[in-house]
Amino acid sequence: MKLELQKILFPKPDICMAESLYYHRSEKCVLNVPESVLNFDRDGRSSFDTYFNSFSIGKWRKYTILNNLKLELELSGTFTVSIVNYELINGSIVGKVIDEQTVSAEERSKFVFSFAGFHQNGMHCFILLARKNGSAFYGGSYFTDEIEADQLQDVKIALNMCTYMREKYVAKNVSQIRAALIENPDSPLFQNLHVYITDNAMTLRDEDFSGPYIHLTRQNAFGSVGGFTRGLINILDARAEYGLTHALMLDDDIVLDPQVLCRTYTLLRMMKSEYREAWLGGGMLGLDFPTVQTESGGVIENGEYRSLKVYMTLENPYQVLYNEIEEGARINAWWFCGIPLASIGTDALPYPVYFHCDDMEYACRQCKKLILINGICVWHEEFFYKPDTYYYDKRNREVLFALHFPQDATKKRTKRRLVKNVINELLWYRYHDAQEILDGVSDFLKGPDWLTHTDDRAKFDSVRKGRIPTAPISEFSLPFDYSQYLASLSYPGESKARRWFRRLTLNGWLLPANRDVIVRAETPITYHFFRAKRVMNYSAKNHCAYMSQKSFRNAFQILLSLVKTLWQIDRRYDSARDEYRHSIEALTTQTFWQGYYASR
Repeated sequence: MKLELQKILFPKPDICMAESLYYHRSEKCVLNVPESVLNFDRDGRSSFDTYFNSFSIGKWRKYTILNNLKLELELSGTFTVSIVNYELINGSIVGKVIDEQTVSAEERSKFVFSFAGFHQNGMHCFILLARKNGSAFYGGSYFTDEIEADQLQDVKIALNMCTYMREKYVAKNVSQIRAALIENPDSPLFQNLHVYITDNAMTLRDEDFSGPYIHLTRQNAFGSVGGFTRGLINILDARAEYGLTHALMLDDDIVLDPQVLCRTYTLLRMMKSEYREAWLGGGMLGLDFPTVQTESGGVIENGEYRSLKVYMTLENPYQVLYNEIEEGARINAWWFCGIPLASIGTDALPYPVYFHCDDMEYACRQCKKLILINGICVWHEEFFYKPDTYYYDKRNREVLFALHFPQDATKKRTKRRLVKNVINELLWYRYHDAQEILDGVSDFLKGPDWLTHTDDRAKFDSVRKGRIPTAPISEFSLPFDYSQYLASLSYPGESKARRWFRRLTLNGWLLPANRDVIVRAETPITYHFFRAKRVMNYSAKNHCAYMSQKSFRNAFQILLSLVKTLWQIDRRYDSARDEYRHSIEALTTQTFWQGYYASR
């Protein structure tokens, strides 16, 4: 039987118009956007060695039962079609032309090409070179015709979306999924896809989410973990009725190409038996910088979370090939994370941390293998535009270490992490952020009983209420200097002697302040704070800022709070850590979660 594996994609205005993610074209090749057709003049050239339209043959060979690959292209006019394989070996691209043919058709016609020599790793792709004016490319797909239906896995996917006040994003995504997949008899996901939405704000309209394959649940604001867990419970409860096999966790504020779900479905159907319980992660590309990947999986090392493939610009074959290299990723955030239901159960649900790091904890506990592959992704707002979560980041990461990383769950390492975090914030004059970090550790030390009985929403509102408000830059007495802001985005380098001088003076804290500076609000560079008196913390996303300044009084108060928290760690850490470890079975069952929902 013939099975389509991966459709050739074109840029779309409502999804992404970054051509370099789809093809690289010469000036004699132009996209007709409404028709999704590439029109060529003679000698026009387009290569498909790209993030979305190359075929990750190395990953498909490793993880699936694929043993034959062909390419179908729909063309008119005359083209020389080159079938190519690329590998990244010792940092260099090694290319091989597998086949090359010149084909002609007066009318729109389909042509099939074979990828001979199936042993290749890396990626397969193709290149089109027009031999006459008026030639056109209408689309195509990679497929296999050496597979039988009984070799494929039965797969039914349940999308699990948790939302809070993101009505437009959710309605748009569900509408696109409904039209392209759920109600489209030609889609491989027709009758094989359900959508579960948990509305933590109870603001979604029924008329936008009707139908037998859309399931909407409204509840109070139980945080991201409470929303995703509700969805998981609903999916597990409906598993037998609908034959569901996978839960696909999706953020509410993403841009998603429905074809990515088709690729996901086909990949899961062809998974080798030894990988059927592997999780499937999707990369995160930026909404403002759509060719830049913010993250593709992550690992926890030496008490720190490390994002992988960070800020990679996926615009050329080298970067696309590099993105395929596996670096031991074990964690994928819930903007796109496919979870086989066979790998979890009603008594293996997420841990109740309310907000932030819930996906990390669940992956550390349940994910034994994570697969990442080019072309499966979402677009999402960049991390540095998100509201700061110092309190939850610190509190919940300490919970994570206590539960799953005994080498990092010691008094010594906890104190070392805390001191490092607080000193960084003091060097940036961000006293409120330092206090949030200290509060996070203090609340962690109260143990899981406090965690599960505190008023989560009131705590969340209290944390957010304390954030320093931003204002348009025109409202500040300090004039905004864009060139100074740009300079603050990078470290200019310095002599060894100057670097040591900065360290010995605590980045100028022991010297008189003599200047005002402008830095980025999101993760600034400490170098630029040297001897600063006032600091404008500027966010390019909304052209707003907030002011901070050098204050010995505030710094002294933070240091006193730090000493107090270090003392608390000495007194409470070991018992709190053990309480968390002993609580994990009791706090991750459906019985616990049903009681948790009912009590609030």
